[in-house]
Amino acid sequence: MAKKADGSFWSADMNSFNHYAFGAIGEWFYRYVAGIDTVEAEPGFKHIRIRPLPGEGLNYAKATYQSMYGEIVSGWKLLNGEMNVEVKIPPNTTATLELPNALQDRVTEHGVRLGEAEGVRIAALHDNRVTLELASGTYRFQYEWRTSSEVKS
Repeated sequence: MAKKADGSFWSADMNSFNHYAFGAIGEWFYRYVAGIDTVEAEPGFKHIRIRPLPGEGLNYAKATYQSMYGEIVSGWKLLNGEMNVEVKIPPNTTATLELPNALQDRVTEHGVRLGEAEGVRIAALHDNRVTLELASGTYRFQYEWRTSSEVKS
C-alpha cells in the first residue's frame, strides 16, 4: 500500500485494504486459538472439529462462525485453575471436541458428569486430553486445568 510522507494513502482506489496477512491472522485465530476447524471427509462444516489451544499468557478466546448449517461457537476461559469451554453445534451437524489437559473424571457438562451428559459421547482418552463426540446443541464444559505434566502423573 503506497503511503505519502504524512502517512495518508495516495489513492484509496489504488490500494487493497483486504491484505492477505489479515486473513492469515484470522484463520490462525479461528483454527488454532478458538479451535474451529473442518473435517476433510465431511466438508462444509457438516462435521466440525473443535480443538481449543490455550497458550501461555492467553486465558480467554471466543469465536463464532456462520456456517451454512448455522452458527458455530467455540469459546474457552482459563481462570483460577479452572477451564471453561463453551461450544455451539448447529442443527444437522456433529462435532468432535478435544479438551486439552483434561482428565475424564474431572470434566462436567452443565454440572453433569460426562457419562450422564445428553448429546455427549466419550470418543477417546489420551494422556493429556479427552476427545468427545457431540450432537448439535449448546454445551458448557468445566474442569480443573492442569499442566500436561500434572495430567500424565
